[in-house]
Amino acid sequence: MPDATTFLEIANSGINFLATQAPTIITAYGTAFVAWLFMRGNTSKSELAKLQAADFREISKKMLDNRDINHLEYYKLNNFAKIAQKADEIYGESGPPPKEAQEFFKEFDFDWFMRFFEAASNVSDEDMQTLWARILAGEFREKESFSLRAIEILRNMAQWEAKRFRDVAKETVHFSAVGLCAINEVANIFFRSSAMYIFEEIGLMKRRSENRTYINFSNRNICVIAKRPSNNKDVKINYYTFTRVGAELLKTVKVETDDKWLFGLANWLDDRFSDVKVYKKNEFVEIDDDDDFHEDFDYENPISENTWKKYYHF
Repeated sequence: MPDATTFLEIANSGINFLATQAPTIITAYGTAFVAWLFMRGNTSKSELAKLQAADFREISKKMLDNRDINHLEYYKLNNFAKIAQKADEIYGESGPPPKEAQEFFKEFDFDWFMRFFEAASNVSDEDMQTLWARILAGEFREKESFSLRAIEILRNMAQWEAKRFRDVAKETVHFSAVGLCAINEVANIFFRSSAMYIFEEIGLMKRRSENRTYINFSNRNICVIAKRPSNNKDVKINYYTFTRVGAELLKTVKVETDDKWLFGLANWLDDRFSDVKVYKKNEFVEIDDDDDFHEDFDYENPISENTWKKYYHF
């Protein structure tokens, strides 16, 4: 088998061309990688370099026919091909890469890619493949966006756990002075709460609690501000923050909290604070692609209570 240096020479030989080909750049590197990995020294450096422009599935079928790989390896290669294709689409949708991206290919992290391939190539579910594709595209765009620890945790997550993580992301809000978090007080439907315990156990989230006399929750569209506790005592808030690895995996899902859910949160606060206001985002403010919420809200014109008080559904 060629050594890792040989693969890097092959992969980087076409860097100037590949860096301008966003729709196929990840598949091209993936093709060189799997050919290097499975040819077991039966292919020269020049032949491997030619594989960068070949069809991924065609190569894997050829290797199966030539008995260079077995059927299990063929299955893994096809899974990886689908993930690489999805990653190329995601990579292309996010616009041209920064200049630093070319430096990434020159400093290719072979160990990271090997660990990624071993984990992702066993995944055949389409939704799970999309999560893995987002990791791959994100790492190609910005090196060290996803740690090996994140790969191992996702590798050991069941499909239903990944779905629950997406559900939690939909109920994630920005908590003043804390950052992105999930509010335990209103996530009291059993499967959500039990999922949070699991995510805490595997290192994605941390349970926290604190007393507040002022609270500011927001998503991309709505901001809820609560002041002056009704009983003149601090209000206890239980919530979950995301660990570093949890924040990494949060990038693979869309954090898009339902406004009605936030209205329900406002009602929960209204039972405990004497002054609760809900505001909408100013229309002229553009939303960034990051997962944090720092929008400019129309604080001069709070949303009518008749609009949000009917969503008391927790």
